[in-house]
Amino acid sequence: MKRKKEDVLLHDQIWFKIRYYQKVHKLPNDILAAYLGVTERTLLEYDKHAENVTLGKIEKFLISENLELNELLNL
Repeated sequence: MKRKKEDVLLHDQIWFKIRYYQKVHKLPNDILAAYLGVTERTLLEYDKHAENVTLGKIEKFLISENLELNELLNL
């Protein structure tokens, strides 16, 4: 299946949802970085290139915020 140019990639969709959740719940960057196990600088890199966010890091975030993946994706 060929991807359309305007399609949003899965890793970007998940990263957008994490950043949206962060904004709605007023989580500072240092807390989000701690949840993901990365530095604040890495968050800015993820904003540019979200394909580097691993499933393990997403799982750490979900556990830290007591969320299920489907809850995050349905925001």
